[in-house]
Amino acid sequence: MQPGEYHVYLNRNPGECSGYFNRGATAAGNVLAASVFPNPARSSSVLDLNMPETGNLKVELINASGQQLSTLFSQRLQKGNHQLPLVGKIENLSSGVYLLNIEAAGKKAVTRIIIK
Repeated sequence: MQPGEYHVYLNRNPGECSGYFNRGATAAGNVLAASVFPNPARSSSVLDLNMPETGNLKVELINASGQQLSTLFSQRLQKGNHQLPLVGKIENLSSGVYLLNIEAAGKKAVTRIIIK
């Protein structure tokens, strides 16, 4: 195999495995979903966010000890997918693992962010 190449071996035909494979999955419309890309994060990273409905968004940065360091975003967003840039929000963080505590439209989500 060439570098970066991989093979997937299965014991059945993928066409017979409905429910096991999720091709091109996106968050359901009523689920608050978030991820940081790229992660480990840098100043050009973005927070990919699916808002289940129009409402207020609050994103808090939490350290490994559970302390709230800052509020990264506090704004009203429309229902749908959004990309929120992290420019100017994470440059001064020391290396480590942090959490983003996300609250929107009465729902909560947590995603991990790694700083190198």
